[in-house]
Amino acid sequence: MRLFKEDPKWTPLNRGPDVDKNEHRQEYVKQFLGEPNQ
Repeated sequence: MRLFKEDPKWTPLNRGPDVDKNEHRQEYVKQFLGEPNQ
C-alpha cells in the first residue's frame, strides 16, 4: 500500500533489460554499487 497526499513525484519502472539502460538507473548503480562489471 502506498499512501501519498498528492501524486508521487517519481515514475516507477518495471525491472527489465531496458531499465538497465536508463541513465538515472546507471547513476544510481554507480553511486551505491560501484562500477558495473561488463
